[in-house]
Amino acid sequence: MAFPLGIIGVALLMWATNTYLSVQSIMGIIMMVGIAVSYGNILVDRINALMKEGMAKSDAIITGSADRYRPILMTAGTTIFALLPTALALSHGSESNVPLAIAVIGGTFMATLLTLYIIPILYSYIAKNTILPDHDENIQ
Repeated sequence: MAFPLGIIGVALLMWATNTYLSVQSIMGIIMMVGIAVSYGNILVDRINALMKEGMAKSDAIITGSADRYRPILMTAGTTIFALLPTALALSHGSESNVPLAIAVIGGTFMATLLTLYIIPILYSYIAKNTILPDHDENIQ
């Protein structure tokens, strides 16, 4: 579910900066997909862990989202700020990597914002009300 959310940001930032789709920007999209999917996995994993501990689904979604809000924002911030010099092409010869940086920055920014708000909403509609504990302990 996080992949389409990131593509929105890629399309918007590429349109805003008048950047064309190229091999470099497609590589940036692939990088952004990995980042966006990891955000969703981190969030859903925490919610599932809370539900395994016996917390109600709605409480687990709220608590899990609050627990993972800061780590997701910090990871996104480091990615975005690290790629800003590349996106601005401040040095000679770095112009070829601008589409990659723009794709990653736009996708990561939008995927971060939408993952923190849309994924919990979708999870509340899709997920079961309870998650059964692991049965590995019961195997003899």
